[in-house]
Amino acid sequence: MENPNTSKDDLAAATDKLQKAVMECGRTEYQQAAAQNQNNNNSNNSQQQQQQQQGGEKKPEGEEKK
Repeated sequence: MENPNTSKDDLAAATDKLQKAVMECGRTEYQQAAAQNQNNNNSNNSQQQQQQQQGGEKKPEGEEKK
């Protein structure tokens, strides 16, 4: 169904505006996820470095050193 009061140019402009808004939201979510992932990686790297400084890697429970 087309609105007879809307020109094709108006419709195209509104569609472009909507697409830009959707892409901006997706980009913001991506950046937030990437930042969270980077924080998690930095935290994990820091924990691994601390474990190595304390005498080696932590073994999962049930595994014994040979």
